[in-house]
Amino acid sequence: MTSTFEHKKQNLRSGFSTGACATSAAVKAYCYLKKIDFDDQLLFLDGKVRYLGSSVDSVDFEQKVCIASIIKDAGDDPDVTNKAKISIKVSLNESAANMSNKQNEYCLTKEIKVDENRVLICHLYGGEGIGVVTRSGLPVKKGLFAINPKPVEMILKNLQIVINKFNLLTSEFKCEEIFIEISIQNGVEIAKKTLNKSLGIIGGLSILGTTGIVRPYSHESYIATIKIQLDAIINNGLKNVAICTGVQTEKAIIRDFKHSQYSITKENCVRIADFISESLNYINEQQFDNVIVGCMIGKLYKYACGLKNTHAHKNALDTHLIIKLLRKYFVNENIISEIAKLSTIRQIKEEISIDIWQKLEHDIMGLALINLRKWCPNCYIKLLLYNHDNSLIRAL
Repeated sequence: MTSTFEHKKQNLRSGFSTGACATSAAVKAYCYLKKIDFDDQLLFLDGKVRYLGSSVDSVDFEQKVCIASIIKDAGDDPDVTNKAKISIKVSLNESAANMSNKQNEYCLTKEIKVDENRVLICHLYGGEGIGVVTRSGLPVKKGLFAINPKPVEMILKNLQIVINKFNLLTSEFKCEEIFIEISIQNGVEIAKKTLNKSLGIIGGLSILGTTGIVRPYSHESYIATIKIQLDAIINNGLKNVAICTGVQTEKAIIRDFKHSQYSITKENCVRIADFISESLNYINEQQFDNVIVGCMIGKLYKYACGLKNTHAHKNALDTHLIIKLLRKYFVNENIISEIAKLSTIRQIKEEISIDIWQKLEHDIMGLALINLRKWCPNCYIKLLLYNHDNSLIRAL
């Protein structure tokens, strides 16, 4: 029988990534300048043709400049960039582009070889609300605007389709330059709600997307971000990494292990939220030497139960393991019956004596470490248990 939650999930609406939206507006502006009637049907990286519906804001045919925009529709995904206005300024000459020194310096230049004789040279750069990469090891080179490779590929591919479809860049004009400025309204403020600062992306948002499609509640984007951070760490020559569930645990680990043999700083400490199994699997593939896993008792218990995703909506508290351990300690069955009705670890702690709690904590930690090692067998794992006041309770 399908649960209500699963039924709702099946009916959730997919949306479009910032990269897909930027592609739509870029093609719209280019076609408008070329006076081409194009229906905005774009080929995305998932191999399907889709319609987004961008619109032209302004055009100057004499200066060869057009600005098109689109309001991002992320579907039913709780994306912080949902409903953001993404604007693209397309210019067909450098003077009209009016690039600043910063834009010139951080610009990405790519060529579209339409065929043996026709070439479109694309200069892509950020405007309002687009961040700059300040750290090595990310998919985008340090010092460039944070426009990821897949969205760049998506833009270039669709421009190439338009050029071929309408036979542009004819024999009398075989090479053309195009300047594409990407902006996101209020991008600097929106970026504060993302992990961009942790990734080393400063001053705004990044243009993301793999297939162009945002699947609601798939968590794909968060897992992708974790992998990007881990890639950056290993690419910068660091072999030790710490993973934690949130900001408070992150601060505590850095405080306790910054000056240790592991040298944990913000550069090699990654917030993984609920994705413990995916994170450790990837760490194992990347061949790190040492992994520090920091968490509080609620997550620790779920690790001990072998849960690969620890979100409360996905996996509510299952007391079977606790009950099994309490019986091992010969706890009164009446107390165990009451504990079975509880919904949080904190509540359980209040129902048992300190010495029983300490035994329980010790055994849960041992079982958790066994599961963590299954997910990451090639690395040494150090497991840390923190209290809600960020004090370190146990290390194993």
